[in-house]
Amino acid sequence: MSIVNSRKFYEESFLKTYAIGGFQAYNMEMIQGIAEAAALEKSPALIQSSCRGVRYAGAETIFQIARLAAEKYQIPIVLHLDHGDSPQLCKEAIKAGFSSVMLDCTDEPIKLQIEKTKDVTAYAHENNASSEGEIALRGEWEEIWMTAPEDAALFVRETGCDSLSVCVGNSHGLYGRGFPDDKKPVLNLELLKKIHEAVPETPLVLHSISVGTEELDKRLEAAGGKVRTYGVFTVEELREAMKLGVVKCNVGINKIATAVGIRECLAEQPYEVDPRKIYGAGRNVMVEAIRHHMRNVFFSSGRL
Repeated sequence: MSIVNSRKFYEESFLKTYAIGGFQAYNMEMIQGIAEAAALEKSPALIQSSCRGVRYAGAETIFQIARLAAEKYQIPIVLHLDHGDSPQLCKEAIKAGFSSVMLDCTDEPIKLQIEKTKDVTAYAHENNASSEGEIALRGEWEEIWMTAPEDAALFVRETGCDSLSVCVGNSHGLYGRGFPDDKKPVLNLELLKKIHEAVPETPLVLHSISVGTEELDKRLEAAGGKVRTYGVFTVEELREAMKLGVVKCNVGINKIATAVGIRECLAEQPYEVDPRKIYGAGRNVMVEAIRHHMRNVFFSSGRL
């Protein structure tokens, strides 16, 4: 198997109302863990790294590890650049072997967002890669953005992007950083419905919607960590979102799980210094957490 673009995966999930988890990865253990979980669950696998992750590990390094993981586990993998902060970085990622990219220029005027995303999309299509666009306006609180249906329609029409990341109350990054209690993120399904109606043939993406687990939270605290909620939405809400065109959900549960495994390893074996055992412990917990999400949150198990 090999690295593939997202189009076939999204076409399938769009028609059959399930979602694909976008799991972040920055190193070998995280990539291996996502691939292993996908192989065990027979689920589509989407491994993504942000612009910061690419600068940390290197686009070529991430691609080669993902390529080898696809071969080892005999599964197709979408390798995605998440929140690329410039057209140049998106193009460099594609040159390195990434099969999907997202340009994040939401701080720019909409005319410039369209111009830049159109350029990246054209380059992606020339190189058999897919392009995820994003259109949103910053809300009252920094992490909360909103997408207007008319802007979504204009953006898709002008850029030709393959999928569209929308903001309907989902927070970017970790929930819990400065939100007052009366400003907690709320998934606006009515707005999502209007966006879906405005772009009925476009696969939609939600960022930062992870549904955490009590077990992981308790284990993290028991091992000396602090819990920061990773999304406040329910599986039922996400299931409804899938009926409204959502095909991909960016999640951070694998990062929490990795931290749990590493902290537990060091708490139980404080003199352990072998990175294989330390990072391996994180990978093992991550595999189980991802498998849980594939089965019980995204319903992507058994889709390959």
